[in-house]
Amino acid sequence: MAVGKIGPFDVSKDNWDTYVDRLDQYFIANNVKMKPATKTYDELVAVMKGHLNPKPSMLAERFKFRQRIQKPGENVATYFSELKRLSKDCSFTAESLKENMRDQFVCGLVNDDIRQKLFTEEDGISIDKAYRLALAMEAAETNAALVEDGTRRGIGGSAAETASVTVHKVGQDGGNGKRGAFRGGGGGYRPAAGRNTRSAHNSRRSGSGGPTIASGADYNLPQAGTQKEACNVCGGKHDADTCKFKKYVCRVCMQEGHLRRMCPKLGKNNFVYNWREGGAYKSSDSESDEVIVPIHRLSLQQCTPILMLLNVHGLKLKMECDTGSAISCINYQLYKKHFSSLHIKPTNLVLRYYTGELVNPVGVIRPLVEYNKIKKILDLYVIDKGNTVLLGRQWMAELNITVSALQYNTVNNNENLDQSFNFAEFSSRYCEVFADGLGRFTGGRVSIHVREGARPVFMRARPLAYALREPVERALEQLVRDDILTPVSHSDWAAPIVPVVKKDGTIRICADFKLSLNKVLEVDRYPLPKVEDLLSRLHGGERFSKVDLSQAYAQFELDDTRKYAVINTHKGLYMYKRLVYGLSSSPGVFQRRLEQLFADIPRVGVFLDDIIITGKDTRQHLDNLHKVFERLKSSGLKVRKEKCSFFVESLEYLGYVISKEGVHTCKDKVEAIVKTPIPRNVSELRAFIGMVMYYGKFIKNVSSILTPLYNLLRAGVKYEWSDGCEEAFARVKRALSTSEVLVHYSLDLPLVLTADASATGIGAVISHITPEGERPIAYASRTLNSAERSYAQIDREALAIIYGVRKFHQYLYGRKFTLRTDHKPLTYIFGNKVGIPVMAASRLQRWAIILSGYSYNIEYVASAKNCADALSRLPTPSSDKNKIGCEYTYLNFAGSFLPVTNDDVRGATARDRVLSRVMVSVQSGWPSHCADEVIKPYFNRRHELYVERGCIMWGYRVVIPPTLRNTILKELHVSHMGIVKTKSMARSFVWWPNIDTDIESTCRSCETCAMEATAPPQAAPRSWPYITQPWSRLHIDFLGPYRGKTFFVIIDSSTKWIEVFEMNKTNAKAVVKVMRSLFARFGLPLEIVSDQGPPFTSAELGEFLRLNGIKQSFSPVYHPASNGAAENAVKLSAATAIPRISNAKVGEGAGSGEAGSEDLVVSDVPEETASKTSPGRDTPPLATDSNVASSVSRPTRVRRKPIRYGFEFD
Repeated sequence: MAVGKIGPFDVSKDNWDTYVDRLDQYFIANNVKMKPATKTYDELVAVMKGHLNPKPSMLAERFKFRQRIQKPGENVATYFSELKRLSKDCSFTAESLKENMRDQFVCGLVNDDIRQKLFTEEDGISIDKAYRLALAMEAAETNAALVEDGTRRGIGGSAAETASVTVHKVGQDGGNGKRGAFRGGGGGYRPAAGRNTRSAHNSRRSGSGGPTIASGADYNLPQAGTQKEACNVCGGKHDADTCKFKKYVCRVCMQEGHLRRMCPKLGKNNFVYNWREGGAYKSSDSESDEVIVPIHRLSLQQCTPILMLLNVHGLKLKMECDTGSAISCINYQLYKKHFSSLHIKPTNLVLRYYTGELVNPVGVIRPLVEYNKIKKILDLYVIDKGNTVLLGRQWMAELNITVSALQYNTVNNNENLDQSFNFAEFSSRYCEVFADGLGRFTGGRVSIHVREGARPVFMRARPLAYALREPVERALEQLVRDDILTPVSHSDWAAPIVPVVKKDGTIRICADFKLSLNKVLEVDRYPLPKVEDLLSRLHGGERFSKVDLSQAYAQFELDDTRKYAVINTHKGLYMYKRLVYGLSSSPGVFQRRLEQLFADIPRVGVFLDDIIITGKDTRQHLDNLHKVFERLKSSGLKVRKEKCSFFVESLEYLGYVISKEGVHTCKDKVEAIVKTPIPRNVSELRAFIGMVMYYGKFIKNVSSILTPLYNLLRAGVKYEWSDGCEEAFARVKRALSTSEVLVHYSLDLPLVLTADASATGIGAVISHITPEGERPIAYASRTLNSAERSYAQIDREALAIIYGVRKFHQYLYGRKFTLRTDHKPLTYIFGNKVGIPVMAASRLQRWAIILSGYSYNIEYVASAKNCADALSRLPTPSSDKNKIGCEYTYLNFAGSFLPVTNDDVRGATARDRVLSRVMVSVQSGWPSHCADEVIKPYFNRRHELYVERGCIMWGYRVVIPPTLRNTILKELHVSHMGIVKTKSMARSFVWWPNIDTDIESTCRSCETCAMEATAPPQAAPRSWPYITQPWSRLHIDFLGPYRGKTFFVIIDSSTKWIEVFEMNKTNAKAVVKVMRSLFARFGLPLEIVSDQGPPFTSAELGEFLRLNGIKQSFSPVYHPASNGAAENAVKLSAATAIPRISNAKVGEGAGSGEAGSEDLVVSDVPEETASKTSPGRDTPPLATDSNVASSVSRPTRVRRKPIRYGFEFD
């Protein structure tokens, strides 16, 4: 890097001499040896050229050369000149340049005919000859196309032929300019110079080769050189930067930036070019290029395949016409049998079945195909394990094959569809309204209003199981892409989310506004239409149509008040940009906007997301239908086609049947009563009589009618159903179905929904609270299927509530009502005092979200007073609509993370005594109390336990049987995480009693973790407590070997008095002898501190110290600093005393004969004060083995003065 910086010389300011001096200093500082003045002009030019224009990499330039092929719309001359330019820096020799130019030129040609012609030339063809031939063939094809087009226009074209159609040519476009884009075989649009232009004109002239559009205009293909390159986002003829689909997400690779048909993972993609007048390309607003038409019901015997006989490579082959396939294909066995002489070329094309499965063809062959005197070499794909020989759209267009119209008798999904109404044409006309995706209301944004002075409520994000994190994140990203959510960095308001696992396995993100926003919202009380008003608008109609809006609320955008609709997730805060289901204001806001939208159209009624349309005759009905859809189209709203019905003879609405004959009471209201089966036992009979008596005040002489049934309830009476019982049973059912008991629905009366479930069925009753009492509006019941019978009791009770809410949705939605259940835990789960429980079953969470869209108060009612109890015990037999479906639950997510399968857990649970009892209680009901300590952990969680596929679940966690717990623990600790992280991981997947203790034990006993664990942090040094009494705490240690000798060192912690003994042996017996001698002279200490050497940890020394009342303490292993006093004494003795006395004559000290060693006394105290500072205290006599604590008194004994040696320290 250069030191300093020199700017250019400024004549107006700088001094030349000074500038030269600065320049010289700059050269010296940067070690510039040669100055510009020493160079010639040519040398300076060469230096600057090497710096500014370095020689390019030969390999990189040759790579660019090899990758260059002819672009769509590029003529041969331009392509050739570009190749010459690229070859300049490739460093080819003179001979290799011509050869490489020829090879790349021929192989990169986009026109198949020109390239095949050049392939037939001799191998030694020169680049010049190849270039001349290509130019000539290109000019010939261009002229032929112009002549043919002029002939058709001026001479041979009749009026019918001139009014021809746009040719929709199916092609393969790699989307990136690679060779094969816009290639032959009907493979896509080619400029006028290509041979496909002739094919297009031929197809147009013959009236075949693609879909037709009635028009009087003449459509021309654009000329070469006038088209833009294809957009790599949608395939259209425009700039990709301006494409409106550039923010869309591909459904194949799930990446943003292109549509499915342009996905690079599908290789050469199939799409449709639609050329209008003037050559302008107009793209559909939908990702699909096809118009979706309704599916018609056809008899399989009627739908016989359409076969075509073609001559393929000399073989007459019957092929089945498949207009849904762009390609033609055969199976590999047929290829080996008849077409093995043709070489299979590899292909990057990927096929997708109807089910979404991707298939890679074996390859492609190019046989000669003949049909009606038309011969062409076309692509035929070979599929491994294929069954049918298919004739696709590409061959049909190339060979001008016309498929005759299908003359099948079809029935639309609207069975009573008026003959003058063509649904296919209608849906095509309003394809924007029927299109998939989310609509956007263009009539203005909507608002939600918070009460003045309301305090913001910010709720933290709920903990989310690890198995759900990835699918929840994908769902959030999709909502952001759909413009429903947007991330925000901060907010005063936030509600938690509830990720609901739908039946198909996808995740629905739902906001739980019960405890936050709904409590402070000013609910829009826009009234729902009264029954009388709606019926009067529809009165006199012959047939009726019902339109259902798709994702009704989400089509309306929120204004600035969206700041309140914020959710809190593990990924942060997100704000809703659309009106959301679950807000208490949503129904009123939605109803107001829709009624305003269609208020001026006669015979059109609006009830929430349903629009009902009729007319006094078919003409007016059609006119109103078109008005409604024009209004929907201009407003940007979309409908769900599968839930719409057109020109039906009758509609059911709020308990009434509307038809051309008038308004009638719906029989379904009382079907559950009329079809109630005969009670089979006393409990069922008692439940039925209980329901009858609940409404008994409205039935005359009810007790007399029920007398035969009462007799069966008497004690000791055998239960036998007689004719009298049958008559009474039928009579009371008729009474419950009459107007004396039933009441019509009214917006002015309080509304009550009561639901109940039994082991066999579910029932619900909707009723009004009238001045006379509670009177039913309608009854409903059904039996449970086999899967629902295995539900836990709480799930069955919740299912009954959801069944009633869905059955009576028209009565309940948009107004306040009371919900009654005899299962008290549901009053907390579905109530508004707490949020949706995190540990509830996935289906309970899903149902709680459904109920969050309704306005209700939930109440507990005793089973004896539950009017729906009899309907659940005596349910109406289920219809075919109540089929068993495969429900996708959280267990499906957790199963992929566990080392055991669902079958393993189910089998082990059934074999375990405790868990089998728990499962019975979960499914049949828990007792009121539990005294069994083994069952109590499950009993404490009884409201959150449920059964999924034979496994017991606690919220998101699988309850693991004892036989599988070790396997789970090993898997949890396989990555050797710590105790805290292992517990956190376990809480997302599994549970059993005392799981935390088991995890702690597993982690602590792991040898790998112990070996790899870091040492604990060092504690701060802490000194021994200071003791003023001498000879209270002694620190001992061994010194040596020193010159073949070992010494025993003892130091008093208080006076620092040191005693050193030469030891012949270092065993416990020798240590005890020294201590006995020492203690005889100085007395017994209170404590002895040593390391954990064998003599000190021996039982013999321990027993000796115990008998003498001396506390023994040890320093930690590998930490000698804890016994620092002894260590320092050893060092001091080794440095001073031992060397000086080792050669001196040692006198015999007191007790030396007793200890069997020499006594060396070392002290830093002057001798004259030794007697005052020497250790020793009044102590009891030394204890022996025969005299253990035998002395009662502790007499004072006189200690002898120790013999000192002739040295001391300064």
